Amino acid sequence: SSELKLSNGRVKSSDQFPALKVINFLTSSDLVDSPLPFSEIKKIYNWSCGFVHTGKKEYIWLSLKAVSLLNKLFSRDCSCRYGVAINYLKDGVSIQDLQAAINASPGFIKSNEIKISEESISLSLSADEFDETAGFWDKRQNH
Repeated sequence: SSELKLSNGRVKSSDQFPALKVINFLTSSDLVDSPLPFSEIKKIYNWSCGFVHTGKKEYIWLSLKAVSLLNKLFSRDCSCRYGVAINYLKDGVSIQDLQAAINASPGFIKSNEIKISEESISLSLSADEFDETAGFWDKRQNH
């Protein structure tokens, strides 16, 4: 979840996730050991936003490339790990450490030039939503 502090003094709570701001933070932070560079995740995010929001049909190889790259994030050995935690936080870094670092970063505490009314954003990261046992299920592996 997120909490937005607006220039008019109001505070707005939301379940919307500021994905691009988080990706930009992770690109320059040293808290996560990702098997896929966050610059590549940003390219996939930008491509998928354009595809979803404009409805423009893209070449099939772009979606296949995105899926093959993202597969590296969800399986350390590129095979099914259903029920096993997939956690790329660096040793000694907790979800609370990540939350504190994100919320203290300039992209979250400085006003946003695009949205004049947005003063700052504070995220609340949930260990439950950070899921340690499920989330991705491959029905082919269920015999």
